[in-house]
Amino acid sequence: MTPDRLHTRQAVRRSRVRAEGWASWIATTCVALCGCHATPNQIEILSFKQVDAPVRYAETFERSHYCRDAHGNWLIVMEIPPEWVEGGPEDKKGRANSNAQSGWNSQMVHVEVFWVPYPGRTHAESTQTNAAITYYLVTPGGVFSYEGAGFVYFQPPRPGKPLVGQIESGSLLRAKDVKDTDDLFGPCRLRGSFTAQEDRRTVFGALNEIKRTRARPTAPEPASAVDSDTRNSSKQGASQ
Repeated sequence: MTPDRLHTRQAVRRSRVRAEGWASWIATTCVALCGCHATPNQIEILSFKQVDAPVRYAETFERSHYCRDAHGNWLIVMEIPPEWVEGGPEDKKGRANSNAQSGWNSQMVHVEVFWVPYPGRTHAESTQTNAAITYYLVTPGGVFSYEGAGFVYFQPPRPGKPLVGQIESGSLLRAKDVKDTDDLFGPCRLRGSFTAQEDRRTVFGALNEIKRTRARPTAPEPASAVDSDTRNSSKQGASQ
């Protein structure tokens, strides 16, 4: 599995990890939380698959929603909507390239926050966690997921206002159903920021859809493509 399977909608930015990069990101997020700039829906993955040469991946998500469940936990879902991608041709030696398989591609980050720290009232340490984090990557070859925990900070919004916050110090490992050969990141760290709109139906709809997608070995062709093939077959049969 190569990193180019990770993104089909956007280019993957790869670079060596620099200390100033982390400091700059934290400063930018803090400014955004103060209301000076709109906080983007984005994450960064720091992969330790190669321990001696960590690699950083970055992604921006098109939409983010949140709600509270029956237990009072905060559920946050960041999504890149599914997109059908046609597979590429084989190379000159007849070997399929990494994007040869057609299918759906999408990504989703699911965050469940169990408690919210309040400045001046909640004692917080750098090793504390208050959220479960799962990162899903849907490809034609299947669904790859990474699970772990991290610290998520936000201020509960007023009614009708978006939920603005940041994900700090998230530590993830590949899920048990991901094979060693399909491990994209190895042990990794996740950080990010979000501006989520309240929408309970969208949140639970996305979570139910990812469960159904994980149960399918491969993604079916889009309905438009199937209908087109059916119509063409019917026309050929009628002409004969």
